Amino acid sequence: DRWYNNTCHTFFALREGADPAGLEPKLAALLEQNAPSPNEASYFMHPLHDLHLTTMNAEIGSKGNAQYIRLFSLVALLILLLASVNYINLALARSLKRSREVGMRKVVGANRRQLVGQFLSESVLMASMALLLALALVHFLAPIFGVLVERPLQLNLLRNPSLLLTLGALMLGVGLLSGSYPAYLVSAFRPLQVLRGRLRTGPKGLRLDRVLMVGQFAVSVALIFGSLVIYRQFQFIQTKALGYNQEQVITLPVADAGLRDRFEAIQQTCLAHPNIVAMAASWNLPNNINSSTVINDDDEAAENSLMIYESRVTYDYLEVFGMELVSGRFFSPEHALDAEEGYVLNETAARALGWSPEEAIGQTFSHQGTETVIGVIRDFHMHTMHLAIQPLMLSLEHGGASWFSVKVRPEGLPETLAFLENTFAKHTAYPFDYQFLDDQFNQLYQAELQAGKLFGLLTLLSLIIASVGLFGMAALSAERRTQEIGIRKVLGASIQSLVGLLSADYLKLVLMGFALAVPVAGYAMHQWLMDYAYRISLSWWMFPLVGLAALLLTLLTISTHSIRSARTNPTVCLKDK
Repeated sequence: DRWYNNTCHTFFALREGADPAGLEPKLAALLEQNAPSPNEASYFMHPLHDLHLTTMNAEIGSKGNAQYIRLFSLVALLILLLASVNYINLALARSLKRSREVGMRKVVGANRRQLVGQFLSESVLMASMALLLALALVHFLAPIFGVLVERPLQLNLLRNPSLLLTLGALMLGVGLLSGSYPAYLVSAFRPLQVLRGRLRTGPKGLRLDRVLMVGQFAVSVALIFGSLVIYRQFQFIQTKALGYNQEQVITLPVADAGLRDRFEAIQQTCLAHPNIVAMAASWNLPNNINSSTVINDDDEAAENSLMIYESRVTYDYLEVFGMELVSGRFFSPEHALDAEEGYVLNETAARALGWSPEEAIGQTFSHQGTETVIGVIRDFHMHTMHLAIQPLMLSLEHGGASWFSVKVRPEGLPETLAFLENTFAKHTAYPFDYQFLDDQFNQLYQAELQAGKLFGLLTLLSLIIASVGLFGMAALSAERRTQEIGIRKVLGASIQSLVGLLSADYLKLVLMGFALAVPVAGYAMHQWLMDYAYRISLSWWMFPLVGLAALLLTLLTISTHSIRSARTNPTVCLKDK
């Protein structure tokens, strides 16, 4: 009769051609017919093949995260755009160097279509060479990347022709898009101007060059900001008080039904060891309580029902996990009725039922009968930080435990583990499959920590790509301004003023990119943080810190060329004149 119990998962195998959507109304009718409070919850169906990438709570097995797949796909696209911007900018900057080649080709009869085709072919060839290099890098780096994400990774294009076609189409698209504007610009050069040395790329070319660099800086700033927010959120998760002590707690899954019945005998043997502090059995561990049910006030009215998580525990549960009792008492062998009707609530459950912790003691509610509240414990995090603390009730365990938990002292840990293994071997043939509770807590966030590392790695890659492009642009810019620098030095300009002059344009572009990135990155990371019930706030200092980091990175990248150009002898700069 416990229609709201969430302990088990129910799977339907539908007949061929059956409509899943048509089954949901029938489930709702079944619930309404049998459940005491039909307005409190509902049943819904979800395709099994979509389950792995959902964010539903309390599902079985390890899950993926569709949000991270979309995030990394977006970051990969941004990195590809950064590389394309580098190619376009460098092609535009070097267009003057190829102007005489274009002029001579036009003089000997080449038309504009032929020139565009030539430069597009060069761009596609460059993209194809990059693809081959990328495939080689993936082949060699896949094992290292597999260690990072803890998944074996293999690239077999022969068994995946669709991926091969996608990569080919991507290579062709990137080559054509990256080379189209430089090809159009270079093919428009006039032979007479070229051969007289009067060629200019024109204001439009210069504007596009700056626009692309601003976009590049904006992407870099956004990724730096995202990495900072992700790092601080994960630091917050790892340092936030959980409401229980997970240090030096050994957990053991109970796979042998006979082992559950012998818990008290095993407990007595274990507590005789000087390094074992306490031992408890429970349905769930405190970091993953996923069983839920519905309780009612004594009047059993539907509007007074409460969906509540539940777990069954033994007497030493609080001592093992260091939980705090706020009011009342915990379960005790001295109170025989505890096993029949005694329940302990957390603070959230007491508030949800309209009671303070002190008022809750002695109150009754309906569950499998009339139950009595004997105590209230301090709230603790029984799920990940994605979920707010939910109402919880604890009852006394009656031989159905799924976990044994042992609180040990840090001294002599290897000997303690050996003692536990020998003790359990006397009662069961199952292996001694122990794990420390803090390791299990880390596993709850393992996928997110891996995602954070991967995001940081991709951010570093994007910064390297952007810096390489900036380095090349700074070199070409310094080369174009050689004569200007020589004239300024003849007129008395200092090295410091020349370095400032050469750096000023790029610093302005960084500030423009920063101004563009801040609102977008701030909104995106705010939305990402909203997925956590407990999260950091986006502090004001994070924005100028990211901007300062971008400025310093830019200065370090362009300083080599700026200082070298500023220190060049003016006679060398002006010798062609």
